[in-house]
Amino acid sequence: MAALCLATTLPLAAQGYQSTPVTVSQEKVTRNGKTFYSHTILEHQTLFSISRTYGVSYQEITEANPGLDLSHGQIRAGQVLLIPVKERATADQTAQAPEVLPQTVEYTLYTAKWYEDLDMIAAKFNISKEVLIAFNGLESDQIDRRQTLRIPLDPDSVEVPDTPAPAIVPVAPAPTPVETPAPVEEENFPEETEPAVEITEEPVTETAISDGFSLRDLFRKKKDRVSVGILLPFNTKGQISQSSFDLYSGMLLAVRDLAGSGIKADLTVIDSKNATTPVTADKLRGLDLVIGPIAPEDLEAVLEICPRSTAVVSPLDPKALSLAAAHPNLIHAPSPAEAQYRDIVNWVCDDARPGDAVFLITESGAEPTRLEALMAESGLIYERLEYSAPKSANAVESIRRAAGAGNTVHCVIAAEREAFVNDVIRNVALLSYKGVNAIVYGPSKIRNFDMVEVENLHRAQAHLSCSYFIDYDNARIKNFLLSYRALFGAEPTPFAYQGYDVAWYFIRNFATSERERERMTRLEDRRYRGLQSDYLILDEPGQGHVNQAVRRVVYGKDFTVSLLNP
Repeated sequence: MAALCLATTLPLAAQGYQSTPVTVSQEKVTRNGKTFYSHTILEHQTLFSISRTYGVSYQEITEANPGLDLSHGQIRAGQVLLIPVKERATADQTAQAPEVLPQTVEYTLYTAKWYEDLDMIAAKFNISKEVLIAFNGLESDQIDRRQTLRIPLDPDSVEVPDTPAPAIVPVAPAPTPVETPAPVEEENFPEETEPAVEITEEPVTETAISDGFSLRDLFRKKKDRVSVGILLPFNTKGQISQSSFDLYSGMLLAVRDLAGSGIKADLTVIDSKNATTPVTADKLRGLDLVIGPIAPEDLEAVLEICPRSTAVVSPLDPKALSLAAAHPNLIHAPSPAEAQYRDIVNWVCDDARPGDAVFLITESGAEPTRLEALMAESGLIYERLEYSAPKSANAVESIRRAAGAGNTVHCVIAAEREAFVNDVIRNVALLSYKGVNAIVYGPSKIRNFDMVEVENLHRAQAHLSCSYFIDYDNARIKNFLLSYRALFGAEPTPFAYQGYDVAWYFIRNFATSERERERMTRLEDRRYRGLQSDYLILDEPGQGHVNQAVRRVVYGKDFTVSLLNP
């Protein structure tokens, strides 16, 4: 699977909140004759995700841990929870017809995830699909969404008929779940690779489209309902790609919400499984919109056969930006680093007041950066301050003197090296601690630097332009969390938020009326403020269709982190 990097400067995993997968502990303890799992809580795990993984209720966990105040669901990393171990059921404890299950075979219960089929579940437990069919009395290999299955602990003792079994009414699962197997670990984010798309179709020859090919021409649905193709690597290298499924889950929620407002969409899901994507030019021609693939090389292969009348959205990888100029039907959803740099310059112009000082802080001896070039083009009055970390006293003193009587010093960091950026922020934070009103400006990658202490970001009043940021106090975010948990029984990852934003924004634009579309030469009047990212697609000659929206994030001295509306 492709490296699912959501920005050159800010991987989504660096956001302030991300769910951590829960695995069933291997440690057990006995208290008062009862057996419990000893589960150590990791950062961003919740009682919801823990209880779902272990197959127990909130109340059972609360009763097992009387020394902890769990009444409001508040837990913290490092705490140890005792989780009751359910008694293991055997087949002779159920009201089961003798011909369906061997009477003495022990089993555990497993609830199929919404995306799993019987082949996936069989592979997960290293047993054959035929054993699952026979042991559960299934009529075929088709299972329902979130169906509960019996997983035999000794598959060899299960008798599989030589011929297909007669139709048998499935027996209801045991009422009390037993030990839930550990879930498949989510891939480390974002270090993943995606198989190359193998497409053997000849390129489609169509009438050339002029450089003036606009979004108005592109956002024109072919039928009453918006037809969407989703090309994602759901099953790569024999393993489930949890990140792709999270992205898809967010898309499903967006389609559901759009349907509630009268916008209907038909989804065609195409899995780039086993290093191939079974897609043809005819298939693409019948679609209004294609979301994916992810990797630039796979995206380029699809674009080679995709008709110009079908819009293709690059949902994740910023490296696909280079394809936008050459493909007028490609829309690049991640906002590039250039957009962050331009916003930083505009932000300083917005904030600076008469009497304030503006410093462009550069590293001595380093090559000029793009941010430095944009500052020079802006017409903003500023002083270039070459800063050397070992000899920073002079630069710090210049900032202190510029503050004057009650003025603000705006410090734009035009550097990429982590150690240098950390030293600048640390010194500005010290000045702020001594009463100097100083602000640092920079791109979102600063939030990823391990050396930069969060406390210093707050004291330096860091103003960061970010492609992605989730405000968990927002009512829409809270509603999304509740809906996602209810539908999928899991915590949404940043991929899920990205899937929602991409699907909602682009499907909604395809549903615009003909009258609206006639006025659409660019989407400045259709800016979308999403769950974790904004969209402002500009139709610029020679650059293609690229999202230019960023979010302004402010670290306050009161240790708040707030999202501004630029």
